[in-house]
Amino acid sequence: MKHMLIAGGGIGGLSAAISLRKAGFSVTLCEAASENRKTGAGILQPQNALAVLKELGVFEECCKHGFQTEWFKTFDEQGNLLFQVSESFLDDSLPGRNNILRKTLNDILMKHAEAVGVDIKWGKKVVAYEETAESVTAVCEDGEKMQADILAGFDGIHSVVRDIMLQKETEKEHLGMGAWRFYIELPDYTFEDATFMYRSGDTQIGVVPLAEHAGYVFVLQPCTSDYWDEEDTRFDRVKEILSSFRGLDFVTKHMSKQHPVIFNKLEQVAVQEPWHKGRVIIGGDAAHA
Repeated sequence: MKHMLIAGGGIGGLSAAISLRKAGFSVTLCEAASENRKTGAGILQPQNALAVLKELGVFEECCKHGFQTEWFKTFDEQGNLLFQVSESFLDDSLPGRNNILRKTLNDILMKHAEAVGVDIKWGKKVVAYEETAESVTAVCEDGEKMQADILAGFDGIHSVVRDIMLQKETEKEHLGMGAWRFYIELPDYTFEDATFMYRSGDTQIGVVPLAEHAGYVFVLQPCTSDYWDEEDTRFDRVKEILSSFRGLDFVTKHMSKQHPVIFNKLEQVAVQEPWHKGRVIIGGDAAHA
């Protein structure tokens, strides 16, 4: 077992690639996109994630380019504090949480993967694989075949590798909620040491600092499994939701169409079967989204 092939160059695939290279394996990573991601909102990295970032050797760089918080504060729609929770409950030697742009995190992981010698192949989407007793061969969308000792499917919630391995199409469970997310700059507001959550009825709005004067906002509201949010009217619809929260005036007045609003329905996948079979293994959102 010397050569590992990874399908998917997101957070999970890149983390696995770095770890495997550090353990002495040869690693090829196939990413369907033609280049590294340029869009997205932010991601919250709690203390268990920070411990993994230390193992990968990217902790300091992620903290340098992120924003650390110690508290998670929940408010009503008027901006009255309901309660606050310490985020430093696992290890008081670490920050409570590091908040970072997804693009920035991907850039950091990609740089470290290349530095340790991962062979990254862009524009290579794995669509099938063939397995023998001696090896596994990934088949890419363009027809190219790549042979390895182990194939690791980190190809997301819609994973092809997972469904072939399990020999069935995995059902995605709709959680009854939609999520809108966008980046925002707040020149006249300074974040300190807390992430915010505002609640009113079934609506939840999170404000996550990414720098002293910038962050990202997520809005959670119930929606049906067949709902889709029209992109042309999305910005105004989200601004109207936020405008009903008086406590969020500091956010609403700085919303800009320069930073597009992303929409996704909240779905989950939790593979109950073993996450490996023969020479194939799955991880990340392919196994537990």
